[in-house]
Amino acid sequence: MLNINILKLRAIWLDLKHFQTHLVNALVLIRTDNISAKTYINKQRGSRSSSLHNETTRILQWAKTHLMSLSAEHIRGISNCWANWLSRHMIQVEEWSLDPDLFSQILHRYPSLIVDLFASPFNAQLPRFFSRFQTQSAEATDALVSPWPQGLLYAFPPL
Repeated sequence: MLNINILKLRAIWLDLKHFQTHLVNALVLIRTDNISAKTYINKQRGSRSSSLHNETTRILQWAKTHLMSLSAEHIRGISNCWANWLSRHMIQVEEWSLDPDLFSQILHRYPSLIVDLFASPFNAQLPRFFSRFQTQSAEATDALVSPWPQGLLYAFPPL
């Protein structure tokens, strides 16, 4: 099993690669609860671990050719509860969603859909959604007990 600091740097690398088309020549600020990852990125080197140094070098070499700048900021773990919880749990079947192309076809046929009843901030297909867990961006929690708004609703319930 890899060291947590390497895993955090690897996650940063994968995130940057995933969003690279949106980050061309951008000023990127990484917000992380891992002090080692923050330090290695900001100092652009490290001396204690060759593995951390190598992981950081890969990130920085990529950033040099794709970004205007890359820096990191530490956020306290207590301020990062939701992300910490997600990183320690398997993605539940409740996080599954309909294929985006298929959903686009549904939206084309029913353009007046207003609320995604069974969603999360990570898989919501519509701007307005109900979530299983209380979250700041959800319109309501638990679609099975919350009153539904008037209008055409989208439901892709968990298995």
